[in-house]
Amino acid sequence: MSKKIKYIWALVILTLLTLLVACEEGIEFPAKEEHLKNVIFQSENNMDNSLSFFDDKLTIRVNSQKIKPFMDENDLVNAGTKSEWIIEKYKVKTSGDEYHITGEGVDIKLKRIGKRIIQDTEGERYSTDKDLN
Repeated sequence: MSKKIKYIWALVILTLLTLLVACEEGIEFPAKEEHLKNVIFQSENNMDNSLSFFDDKLTIRVNSQKIKPFMDENDLVNAGTKSEWIIEKYKVKTSGDEYHITGEGVDIKLKRIGKRIIQDTEGERYSTDKDLN
């Protein structure tokens, strides 16, 4: 194939991919209570942050480590914290593409923005490995 034909094919493929992504952005993904059962959502920015929904328990894991290259050992001790909360009694209400989770000192609002992606009110995106049907 000549360079010109390869270039044209590359443009066609790029255009099709752009259209597919643009089409999905306009779709609303309905939230259902069963989406939050037996599933783990991991943060796309920090894989240590997660929301786990198993056995009627919500487990929230947060790792706010702020480790930078070439940090002194003493600075590493105070670099951040790991936290875990287990909420045993919680309720989920849905409206459109939103989940509202309440219980035992927690009030979380999440929005479903993709087949496997939810987003919190601070813009943090979490994804799971299975489609939410």
